[in-house]
Amino acid sequence: MLAACGSEETSNENANKDVEEATKEEVNKESNVFESEIGKMTILYQNEDLNMSIESGSVKGTLNSIQYATMEPNPDNLFAFNDGETVTLITIDATVENTADSNVSFYPDQATLVTDTGQEIEADSSLSDAVGGDFVGTAKKEGSIQWVLKHDENIKKVTLHISGAVNENFNGLSEDLKLEIPFE
Repeated sequence: MLAACGSEETSNENANKDVEEATKEEVNKESNVFESEIGKMTILYQNEDLNMSIESGSVKGTLNSIQYATMEPNPDNLFAFNDGETVTLITIDATVENTADSNVSFYPDQATLVTDTGQEIEADSSLSDAVGGDFVGTAKKEGSIQWVLKHDENIKKVTLHISGAVNENFNGLSEDLKLEIPFE
């Protein structure tokens, strides 16, 4: 009888875990739809607590959050989204800081993004904030970096490629960065 009780408890615990995992999957599958003068955006995945550290020479930073969404731009705004009726947007909020007195150049806002579905795209400088560039001594920059991709609702992870920081003489201060970000 005790064995049966223990088995029943284990069975209930497993059922609860299955429900919790299913609920997490449903939350990730649920879409949030927002309309504005730009168009209709549907958020497919968002991680506001990404907190992924990056380091290149004297530059240190954090990828604070990531968002994966589709956008149906209003007709007046199609030009800003490669004339696509529906596009996919990846947005990363980042903070980057040069921790040394020497001048360095580092450009996470010009990073290349590669999806697991095979798309490769440069950051969109017209939609992104100036999160990188020349850092004159100790300086800090923060903002959003955006990539506009062909419409794709099947992305499960992205890989971010950022060129390593360079000094005033254009000598590399580190290897290039390759950061994999799963949508889980």
